Amino acid sequence: MTAGTTVVGSPIASGGTYYYRRDWTGGDSKYVSVEVRPAWTSVSYRKLRTYDSSRKKWVTDLSLVFHHHRSKKVRRAAKSQLHWNNYQYAMELGQQTANSNGFFATPTTSAEHPHSAVVLSSAGNMRLQSRLLSKIKGHQFQLGVSLAQADKTVLMATQTVRKLTRFTHLLKRGRLSDAARALGISDSGNTVKRGLTSNDVSNLYLEYQFGWVPLLSDVHACAQASAYFMDRPRTSLVRASITEKFEYFNDYTFGEVRTTQSIKRVITCRLREQLSAPRSLGLLDPLSIVWEVVPFSFVVDWFIPIGTYLENFNQIPSIDGQFMTTDIVESKFMSHGNGVATGAVASRRFQTVNRVTSDTLTPETPSFRGIDKLPSTTHFFESLALFSQAVLKNSRV
Repeated sequence: MTAGTTVVGSPIASGGTYYYRRDWTGGDSKYVSVEVRPAWTSVSYRKLRTYDSSRKKWVTDLSLVFHHHRSKKVRRAAKSQLHWNNYQYAMELGQQTANSNGFFATPTTSAEHPHSAVVLSSAGNMRLQSRLLSKIKGHQFQLGVSLAQADKTVLMATQTVRKLTRFTHLLKRGRLSDAARALGISDSGNTVKRGLTSNDVSNLYLEYQFGWVPLLSDVHACAQASAYFMDRPRTSLVRASITEKFEYFNDYTFGEVRTTQSIKRVITCRLREQLSAPRSLGLLDPLSIVWEVVPFSFVVDWFIPIGTYLENFNQIPSIDGQFMTTDIVESKFMSHGNGVATGAVASRRFQTVNRVTSDTLTPETPSFRGIDKLPSTTHFFESLALFSQAVLKNSRV
């Protein structure tokens, strides 16, 4: 365990023109992942032809050649070993220049957005845990959910094949109106002049977005899972990260402050044992299966990620390993003087690093995302299609 402090200059808040401070505390031990392949040696034979003058003929000799190898992973691990300990680090760097009248720009930081208030959002931490879980599993296939929705999948595929078969048959006979109706497209009398109605568009869009897209995604994920289990790597170290950035602008009496802040969280997992295949495939997660088959549960997930939370809640506590969480927070404040301080400039930068190790990882609880956090374009059309279906269904009752 080491600790120390380095200070250069005078604090900016006390009128100094340059200031640097660095504080740290933590251990110096390092950990090298056992997943990398050690150095190995291969052997080959080499033929050597020499002329024997005493025997007056060419003689062939066999000699052994030893080749020493070292993998790239071993070389990288030797150069940059991983610290596995609790560690804290804080750095402040600032400088300012007065104007021709000797006035400084004030304030030099934002009172509304201090460095100490920068934290990772609950939604960001949940996404990070989900990324880590996906890397540990090696795939994203949920067999339990796919089996629970198998009847809907078979029905959708069967109906589509029937529609296409009937459409092709009627189109060959020149019956365009009947062919349009076979695809579920409304028409006007014996022609198709009216074309697609709003109901047709919403039906086709919903079938594509919530039927075929998930089906093709499941097929791809199933192929990935199959390839993963057929050649399952012996991975002992898994890492995932996420970064959130913020930018603000504040105007004060004697200065304008532009604030740029960011927080990066890295979770590293040192596995002792891989997840079992049934748990990895979601067969031991009844809550997620029930949630996925609930009608319109995906709409709730737009605002509150219940589905992601249930998956994390079921599988993260089953991970047998050690975890290391590292938060890297940076804040940059750029001030320009106003009024009597016009021409004065000040800049301050703060950075903190906090690294914590533990034997468990607590799943993040879900929180309301807010309408402004939704992917506007995709969810707008999905909401419009669902609203159209609901209106038409109520009008028929």
